[in-house]
Amino acid sequence: MSKLVSIFFFFLPLCAWAQTERFIGKNLQDPDLKVFIQDLGQRSEMLSSTSYYAYPAKGIKLEFYAGKQLEAIELHNTKPKPSEEIYQRYEGDLPFKINFSMNRKQLTALLGKPHFFTNDYFQYNKHEITLLVYIDEKQISKIMLKRRSCVTGDCLNGYGIFISRTGERYEGNWKQGLRAGRGICYYTNGDKYEGQWADNQLNGEGKMTYKNGASKNGLWEKDRFKGEIKTKEALLYSLLGKHKTNSSIQLLTETYGNGFKEMPLPQDYSSYVFNNQKLTLVFDEYGYLHKVSLKNTGIQDFSGSLTSSLPPISDEKYIRYTLGAPRETVKGENGNIYIYQDGDAWVHIRFNKKAMLNTVDFKVLGNTPPFFYQKKPTDCKKGSCENGAGELNQAGNFYKGNFKEGLFDGQGEIEYFSGGFYKGHFHLGKREGKGKYVWKDKSVYEGEWKNNQKNGAGTMTYANGDKFVGHWLGDMRAGEGTLYRADGKKISGTWEFDELKHSFLFGKK
Repeated sequence: MSKLVSIFFFFLPLCAWAQTERFIGKNLQDPDLKVFIQDLGQRSEMLSSTSYYAYPAKGIKLEFYAGKQLEAIELHNTKPKPSEEIYQRYEGDLPFKINFSMNRKQLTALLGKPHFFTNDYFQYNKHEITLLVYIDEKQISKIMLKRRSCVTGDCLNGYGIFISRTGERYEGNWKQGLRAGRGICYYTNGDKYEGQWADNQLNGEGKMTYKNGASKNGLWEKDRFKGEIKTKEALLYSLLGKHKTNSSIQLLTETYGNGFKEMPLPQDYSSYVFNNQKLTLVFDEYGYLHKVSLKNTGIQDFSGSLTSSLPPISDEKYIRYTLGAPRETVKGENGNIYIYQDGDAWVHIRFNKKAMLNTVDFKVLGNTPPFFYQKKPTDCKKGSCENGAGELNQAGNFYKGNFKEGLFDGQGEIEYFSGGFYKGHFHLGKREGKGKYVWKDKSVYEGEWKNNQKNGAGTMTYANGDKFVGHWLGDMRAGEGTLYRADGKKISGTWEFDELKHSFLFGKK
């Protein structure tokens, strides 16, 4: 009889433990949760507190918010080893028909593709619960059930509505589980913020309305109010090196020039051409601002340490008088170019053939793309992104290959933010050696590279069907080569600065 009683009481907790996920979010005073906790027996005094109830012998741990509301449950699958492992294997029913012996493939077959994953765990959003499954190629080591505060939509990568435990409500966009983009937050103290976010912080254009009726409307940076938006007081080339998705660039596109048009450029660069024809922004293949081109008619729309004193109508003599002698003077096709250095930017002041000011260009100073010095340790998803083999995901650029001192070096492949794809050799972060680049428009170059440019022997197949086989110098056709046109004609000859100098025209192939 005593054996039957023992068996009965052994199985009773297992039945009570079934569907553990139903207890998430319940208060300690909830009758069902009380029974659940009683059935678990004596908790570990050493590992427990008002916020954590630990039951290492049962392989389960409970986490409470403010000591009252069940926030999370951990279910362990560890074999105890003296002085090494604390929690034993949880023997109750696992949620959602999961089995500890499952590998990643089996788990995906059961629950589908995870909403988010890392090398350590798969994350699934199940109604009001976030399910974290810590898993490797062989089995599951731990399962965590957490209260999910995303009441509707996608609070990982998309639009969703989130209500915190304290009642704070956020309605807006998310990126990797953080507030990013436009959103509205209703704070529990009665304040309200509507505007731009980045990494869970107020960042960009936004308006904070306080419960007493006062407000701050302008530019925010890392939760701090920077001031009212006054476009004419913006330091324009402070935007150099910032990504297309940066809130400051987005703010400029929303407040200046009556909008803009995005235009494709060679080599997977792109530009924003503003409708007032005064301003053009040029972005590199990584999506970072590479150059700002400002017409003379737009100079007074902006201020900067160098250009604020330039009137729209100036000639070469006045510029020299105002700014001093340039570092270098270059004779351009349409007039002289004065080159100055101002802080972290090159400033090219272009004149027309009558020596009158035409355009001011600001360019990134230095040869290293902003992509490299803006990457964060968390962008490295696998291996080493400093020295050795690794995988990097940064600002929409995906790289897999070798690194040296934090730069691409050796064999690798990258999918650029612009849509282009390169596979081949790198040196000090740049395409150098042999490699193949496929542009967004499906143009393809396969051959030799140097300093990110086509340099040496190579074949370029253009989007219109033309194909050039020959030599290149500084991204331009140079030396002997043959152009196979899409209409079937073939032109062989000598090329200089991308132009055909001496040629022979053949009939169709």
